[in-house]
Amino acid sequence: MNKLLSIICGREVYALRHDWTVLEAVRYMTEKRVGAAAVLNGEAVVGVFSERDLMTRVVAAGIAADKTRVSDVMTRNIVSCDPEETLEEGLQKMQQAKCRHLPIIEKGRLINFVSMRDLMQVEIEEMDLEIKLMNEYLYSVPASVEH
Repeated sequence: MNKLLSIICGREVYALRHDWTVLEAVRYMTEKRVGAAAVLNGEAVVGVFSERDLMTRVVAAGIAADKTRVSDVMTRNIVSCDPEETLEEGLQKMQQAKCRHLPIIEKGRLINFVSMRDLMQVEIEEMDLEIKLMNEYLYSVPASVEH
């Protein structure tokens, strides 16, 4: 069974500082092409800031992005996983929490961040391989049997 560590290994870690303004966070996320990131106070994960937080807590509320701190509008009740948990466990946690992003935390430190898309991509790749192997098995020509 694939562990979360297997898909985050070697990937760059993107995180926001709790004292950044929303505008700074959005510019960073845009530059890195990510839809959500963990929010750190030192090394501690204190929240998650996502595109959804931006839309509901900043834009729709009419709050100034250049004057509001990420810590004021981030999601505080975060769900996280350990890198040794399986992809299935990560996906199950996301489904239960109705979230699309999951910080991977080990011993209180952010290891990386995965999205629903990351987990689904691995699932698709595994299904593609399984289909390929099944096709090879089904359509392989058996060795000649001499009588």
